[in-house]
Amino acid sequence: MTDVIDDIRPEVEDEVTAVAHAGEMPEVARAEAMLYLTKDQAGPGLTLTPQEGAALDRATIQAYLRLLRRDLNYRTVGRRAWRGLNRAGANLGRLTAFINRRGIACPQGWLREMASLLEIFLSNEEEALAAGQAYSLIPPGDDLPRLADGLGLSLEPWSKLVADSARRPWLDFGEVWWLSVIVKQVVYGFQSGDGRFAVEGGMRTVMIVVPQPGGKMILPLGRRF
Repeated sequence: MTDVIDDIRPEVEDEVTAVAHAGEMPEVARAEAMLYLTKDQAGPGLTLTPQEGAALDRATIQAYLRLLRRDLNYRTVGRRAWRGLNRAGANLGRLTAFINRRGIACPQGWLREMASLLEIFLSNEEEALAAGQAYSLIPPGDDLPRLADGLGLSLEPWSKLVADSARRPWLDFGEVWWLSVIVKQVVYGFQSGDGRFAVEGGMRTVMIVVPQPGGKMILPLGRRF
């Protein structure tokens, strides 16, 4: 067994780094790290110290906060990594359950940081709809209210936005990403479609045609991409 050096052994430090930069499921990454470090025949067979367990917990929190920053940041909309407000709400619920279950605390000020990102997101979406964007990034149902409530943010200032969004088609993160790809192709002189979206018009008059039962719906793009 490796000796403890500076509270965290190198094998554990490697796993802490891996968990902090894990993909979409931080707690799964933490569980896999714990298994590898303590029980896996291919692992070092360690008995973790309280400090090392706490380091893995902190890395899990960091991973969740990274995902929240990604999906609440309006500047990431249309990028392949972005997963939308509904995913942010799901991850906020998982993070809250994790810290309550483990009896630990997030970094000070994290709720205010995330609430501020959501406020900026909603302000930008409000401006985009006013400028002619014909679709919404606000998920239907109670995803947004649940997210805002978890962050301690009142949606009263955004009641008009919520009502306006409900009257427009909602595009999920995959559709938004593909829409951004189509528009970039149009800008560079190409036209594209995948059976879900098609492009009509030129760079200045892009229209998105969404096939619907019994016909099609034409959405003026607006100014997002």
